[in-house]
Amino acid sequence: QTSHLGRCLLRVIATALKLPEDHFEAAASDGEHCNSARAIFYPKLTSNTALGQARCGAHSDTGAITLLWSDTPGLELQPRSSGGRSNGIQDGNATWIPVSKLLEEHGAAEAFGDAKTMLVNIGDLLEFMSERRWRSTPHRVPAPRLDADENRDRMALVNFIILAPDFKVGRSDEELTQGEHAFSHFMRKGRNNAKGERE
Repeated sequence: QTSHLGRCLLRVIATALKLPEDHFEAAASDGEHCNSARAIFYPKLTSNTALGQARCGAHSDTGAITLLWSDTPGLELQPRSSGGRSNGIQDGNATWIPVSKLLEEHGAAEAFGDAKTMLVNIGDLLEFMSERRWRSTPHRVPAPRLDADENRDRMALVNFIILAPDFKVGRSDEELTQGEHAFSHFMRKGRNNAKGERE
């Protein structure tokens, strides 16, 4: 069902990018896409974490879009205005904003755990294809304090909407494929090299 929703959203996205409505259709179809659906369980913490330790470290997603449902707050976003950027996450002094706070500001504080609510995140691929007009937002799930309300079992259901690996994502003068673009994400500075050493 979420893969079907992803295809529907990609039709809207194609129109917004002034592309044919079915531009992503074949690459997002069953048997062609590389979507990755995951159920991620974060157990309640029973002891203090190490300095800088997180439930899920800062990152941006490589695919087109990410669909996420969670039963508990915890996810944080790094707005671009605060120094956040994809393709090399800046953590430093940039501001991290809890998604729960954003939902409260828009009158949707009860969204977490609501079966009718799903978060949609732009991935690195759409940032590239939109020539950075649409931005892939860095996000993380920090380790909560032991006495915090967020310190409870947390379940997240995620579907990373990833197009077929041979789908051409470059502009008219380029032949870059989705697979090559995704692979470059893991080769960028700051990742481990072939020897397992940090570059």
